[in-house]
Amino acid sequence: AEKTEDSLMALVRNTADDPAYEVLVIDNASCDGTHYLLHAFEGDLRVHYNDDNVGLARACNQAAALAQGEYLVFLAQGAVPEPEWLVEMVRLAETDPSIGIVGARLQDPVTGEVQCVGIEFVDGAPAPVRRAVAAIDPSVAAVGDRDMVSGACMLIRRSLFAELDGFDDSGFK
Repeated sequence: AEKTEDSLMALVRNTADDPAYEVLVIDNASCDGTHYLLHAFEGDLRVHYNDDNVGLARACNQAAALAQGEYLVFLAQGAVPEPEWLVEMVRLAETDPSIGIVGARLQDPVTGEVQCVGIEFVDGAPAPVRRAVAAIDPSVAAVGDRDMVSGACMLIRRSLFAELDGFDDSGFK
């Protein structure tokens, strides 16, 4: 519940009203007090409660089906957005209609070092780009085309998400 609260509080604190956005939370059968925390936020977000843990991919697909915006943003439990994060992600997506997905710079909450600014395949294995670099390093601010982005924070056009039939949830039993 603490990670969820940290994420929600940072979301409120660091997200401007423009662009307009809605917050959807899928409670995937939590048993740690998250259910009570989400009730405290009623009115500021929409919550869908699952009786059973249906897996992350299926829960994300549920949220996407409930969402109404042009863009979908998936934010992992515990991710703490920085000021202007959403404005910058949407701005980048709108600079070029061929951009379907925008990832975020992920930083270690304790050291402030960059965890990654995307993922590239190196010899067939995924490798984070710019790992363990200081957040003030200009190379982490450079926009670039990557093989993958982290699911911890990603923006995707709704139309692309629909075209791809969402996340593959077939592996969860």
